[in-house]
Amino acid sequence: MQLCTAGLEVSHQRKALLGPADVTVRQGELVALIGPNGAGKSTLLKSLAGLVSDYRGQIYLNDDSYRNLAPQQLARHIAYVPQQHQCAWPLTVREVVALGRLAQGNTVDQHHPLVDMALSRCDCLVLQNRTVNTLSGGELARVMLARALACDTPMLLADEPLAGLDPHHQLSIMAVLRRLAHLITEGSIIPKGVLVVLHDLELAARFADRVILMHNGKVRADGLASEVLVPAHINPVYGVDFRVDWQVRPPQIQALSPF
Repeated sequence: MQLCTAGLEVSHQRKALLGPADVTVRQGELVALIGPNGAGKSTLLKSLAGLVSDYRGQIYLNDDSYRNLAPQQLARHIAYVPQQHQCAWPLTVREVVALGRLAQGNTVDQHHPLVDMALSRCDCLVLQNRTVNTLSGGELARVMLARALACDTPMLLADEPLAGLDPHHQLSIMAVLRRLAHLITEGSIIPKGVLVVLHDLELAARFADRVILMHNGKVRADGLASEVLVPAHINPVYGVDFRVDWQVRPPQIQALSPF
């Protein structure tokens, strides 16, 4: 399964936000979407999640145009974790994560094996009986990602899921996403295509199968991390002096300073 765009353009009040953009995300790969603030990353994710109705060009789920698909069809194939997290009711963490199963047309079974898997993978078991309005921002971010994992959809779109997380949880969540893409985690039925917005270039170098670099609403580079995370691409987009050591594992940034 794959998601792709062809000449996708999105505008708001006559201001171009995205495009034209041609992007593909395939099941079984972890793709890091990088770029400075305002590059169009969130707009691209919302478009792929089916949340943008006014666009030009095409978005496809396999060979099916989004224009011909009902929201329920998209929900069964695509899970989306937005940048902002809001919970209007004082539900418990387990109840919120279990809501992810509704995307598959199921009743809310709080003890479904995939709910347990999602809670465990996002280190939320210790939080499961707390109400979500008592959580810190980082804890809530993990819960929202767990809800998306409980959907067990073939495609997962995550907009800055590491924001507010401490270093330990940043690394563990990225490891979870990579395992889900490569189907080496317990409990998951299917490998996922994962598109994740990141600002940490070292994490992109360490975990991503592929990197897409955006700037001013356009895709500036798309390829292996070792092909995209190079000074020729990064320096003019970010305005930094960028170097990465690819000879060590995991790859490490040697220099990242403004110029």
